[in-house]
Amino acid sequence: MQVIAGSSDPAIKQAFFDKAKSELEKQIAKTPTDARYELFLGSFLNRTQLREESLKHLEKALTLSPKKMTIFFEIGSNYISQGNYPKAVEYLKKAYELEPHYLEARNFYALAAIYNKDLKLVDELSKPLYGTTLSFDDRFIKAYSDTKQYTRIVAILEGRVKENPTNPQFHVALAAGYLQVNERNKAIAEIQKAIELNPAFKEEGENYIKEIRAGRTP
Repeated sequence: MQVIAGSSDPAIKQAFFDKAKSELEKQIAKTPTDARYELFLGSFLNRTQLREESLKHLEKALTLSPKKMTIFFEIGSNYISQGNYPKAVEYLKKAYELEPHYLEARNFYALAAIYNKDLKLVDELSKPLYGTTLSFDDRFIKAYSDTKQYTRIVAILEGRVKENPTNPQFHVALAAGYLQVNERNKAIAEIQKAIELNPAFKEEGENYIKEIRAGRTP
């Protein structure tokens, strides 16, 4: 995966892909009842964006090992990547119901609910864990960003700043969040606070402030 993701030579990428895929297929042929190799190949194909082919192997893995959490998570991630959020919710709900006290199962289920824009379900899943309806998990921020639910992002970032007021990066992140909801004066105030906490950020921060005041997004 490092070569496929990082190489600039398409021929090298293709060669590594072909070799990895063929070796996994050989292993599956040797051990057809071992769910691990179906999962490995399904995950590999998922990460190389062959979603439909990936699902065939992941479903086979689930048939062989119907209670393995990582298979449910991979299938859920596949459906999220495809934009089929109701299907992601369906599978990740099953994982959660198998092991309600497993934190990652609850988190994955909540993530699917974010993508499906079922905020009531997100809140029901989050509050028992975090004492609030908002989680500081970066995956949640990404999910809200992907679905353009920016007010939720701002609320999470405000919570981070409240808990860690001396971290300049949290103030910069909150400034970016405020820009998403067009709270430009609040964004400037957060950047000024970041400069105060980290004088080395002064030049860069002041450039950001100039851009914001000019009506641009830095």
